[in-house]
Amino acid sequence: MESVVTTCGLTYRYGETAVVSGVDLAVPRGSVYGFVGPNGAGKTTTIKLLLGLLTPSGGSVELLGEPVNGRRSAALARVGALVESPALYPHLTAEENLRLDQLARGVPRANVERALAAVGLAGEGKKLVRRFSLGMKQRLGLALALLHAPSLLVLDEPSNGLDPAGVRELRETIRRLAAEEGITVLVSSHILAELESVATWIGVLARGRLRFQGPLEELKGTQPGVLGVRVDDPARAQALLRRVDLSATLRPDGLLAVGVAGREGIARVNTLLVGEGLAVSHLALEEASLERAFLALVAGVPEGAAA
Repeated sequence: MESVVTTCGLTYRYGETAVVSGVDLAVPRGSVYGFVGPNGAGKTTTIKLLLGLLTPSGGSVELLGEPVNGRRSAALARVGALVESPALYPHLTAEENLRLDQLARGVPRANVERALAAVGLAGEGKKLVRRFSLGMKQRLGLALALLHAPSLLVLDEPSNGLDPAGVRELRETIRRLAAEEGITVLVSSHILAELESVATWIGVLARGRLRFQGPLEELKGTQPGVLGVRVDDPARAQALLRRVDLSATLRPDGLLAVGVAGREGIARVNTLLVGEGLAVSHLALEEASLERAFLALVAGVPEGAAA
């Protein structure tokens, strides 16, 4: 599988503290790679290292086959990036904002309309940016990152400050860029539910180290299924399940969350409870989630230095 982002032993120290330590990223071509981690894990620092905004203390970075160290211009020629909020001129139209960048970059004029269309702003080019919603401004920032037709798009917390509608717009834009434009997207976010809906690959960073990297479904598969159980006596049911070494947590809504594996596990729980005279009124297996797998992976890992 071809990687468009490759790091080998990537390390960055701030004084005596290793903010990023021995990270080996491999972002497959055509993927939406979700980069997640607790606050202070080193995500933003890693992204700045990828973009040549920081110099590594050790290790190497390649983007689209080009080494960043020493050949930064060549490495970034086909990379678009949006780190934090986009820098826009509110008194200009969306098209005028893009035209300024288009002239500075020396790319074809046709790229302006193409970039607007790619982020769903094809009919908004003549509108003043000060009249844009926050979500529209973020999409315009994406259009700026896409102006030179990159093969790789790097986004650092692009949903910060967006309302639910803005987050949904951004999610749909990322999906469209990957599916229709063929752009590989590396996106850092703390909103796990949103990443789960768009990412195909996941990298989990904790305390500066890469704890997992691979397909989203593989990470979710590391966790056993959770069975939601409703009974007439939850406390007694919990005690019975724990007696046979099954994890059982009583939730505020009255459901017992029981860790099970497959259909046999479900049948075992039902047989045990009914056999003990408990009335079972609800059994539902909950799908594994990115959030649950992520929390299990980073449980007990202290926060690292600020990223």
